[in-house]
Amino acid sequence: MLTELLPDLRVSTSPENFNTEIGVPLSIFEIVNYPSSRYWKFFLCCQMGRWALTKKKSYDVIILEYGISHPGDMDYLLSIVPPNMSIFTGLDKVHSENFLTIDDLLTEKMKLLQATKEIIFVPSQAGYVVDYLQDVEIDILTYALRDDESADIAFQDYEMLKHDTYQVVSQFSLQQEEENLGTIQTN
Repeated sequence: MLTELLPDLRVSTSPENFNTEIGVPLSIFEIVNYPSSRYWKFFLCCQMGRWALTKKKSYDVIILEYGISHPGDMDYLLSIVPPNMSIFTGLDKVHSENFLTIDDLLTEKMKLLQATKEIIFVPSQAGYVVDYLQDVEIDILTYALRDDESADIAFQDYEMLKHDTYQVVSQFSLQQEEENLGTIQTN
């Protein structure tokens, strides 16, 4: 989707669920395959060293997923790379078993938004995040997946074009206020 919005930039995304303290660096260094032997740490160090020395990367923008399953996980991920832009998609019980309450989970997730440097996107119906963002001094925009006049950005005319085990393709229009920003097809 971001590729459609930023056609002049090379966009990279995290492969699979590379959203942990190991997966985020793998995504940054574009390491998708690595040996599943006892030498995997050595292999990764060599790959990261090569990347750091040559400074060659195949992207201008990288989209990372920050996954947490324990208190403190977000602090560690943010120490690797703080985001310029964040999109908060919501709160669910996945990986919440190590948090005492849902508020503890939310507090941990909000660290991502609080560390964001440029702009934050939150669902228009996620009023529960407002208290956590009072001291944030960057732009916060709301979005909605359906018609919602309170949202800054709305996804209109959402249509699933293909869905199978390996791929979901969808299409939708982005609208900000009365202006249609264009139709986007994901793959």
